[in-house]
Amino acid sequence: MPGLYAVGEAACTGVHGANRLASNSLLECVVFSHQVAQEIADLPDETKTTTPISQKLADKFTLPDKAALQTRAWAALVIQRSPTEIEEFLTWLAQFDFQSLPAHYSLTELETANLCLVAEAIAQAALARKENLGAHAWRKN
Repeated sequence: MPGLYAVGEAACTGVHGANRLASNSLLECVVFSHQVAQEIADLPDETKTTTPISQKLADKFTLPDKAALQTRAWAALVIQRSPTEIEEFLTWLAQFDFQSLPAHYSLTELETANLCLVAEAIAQAALARKENLGAHAWRKN
């Protein structure tokens, strides 16, 4: 994505190798954040763009029960995964309308909608990965 920068854990720099120790990503944030900020500041103004946030409000807004979402996501998105279970989870998740928020929503609804979005992204990414790697391993059904 043009204009998107990542620092720390999300940057996947490989500075600490494949066996990254806990808290090293925090160190990466401290070390690399200044470099990234300087790079962004040095960009010519014409290359700096913003993407407007959609103001579309939801016509429908239905959410799963948070506990049910967590239980189903845990069952489908464990380390040893099954494509069938992930697809079943995505089918279950598709019955809800969590992509757009209504004009008025609670903090709990916002949190649950975000959990749905994250779970959906993890499930789709898992299906796209065909090989076993790190904390992702395919289980034979």
